Amino acid sequence: MIRYYLNSRVQSINRELRFFSQGGDGVLRYQGRLCVPNVGELRHHILAEAHNSRYSIHPGATKMYRDLREVYWWNGMKGDIADFVAKCPNC
Repeated sequence: MIRYYLNSRVQSINRELRFFSQGGDGVLRYQGRLCVPNVGELRHHILAEAHNSRYSIHPGATKMYRDLREVYWWNGMKGDIADFVAKCPNC
């Protein structure tokens, strides 16, 4: 029983790992998108720049997610974007 569980878990992890790659520049990517680590204010800075830029004009959560997922990836990104937009005092 335990062996079956562990084997299925390993298979699941291996399926997910195939989407990750590291380029010659040392940057980790998920399906070609930059993996953003949870370091300091990096994710918040990306969200703020995407939402508050004078070129973006405070997009909603769906539009912002569609735009950012073209370039970036992190676990829980969609939820982080929804939370960020919900807390915007101007939206």
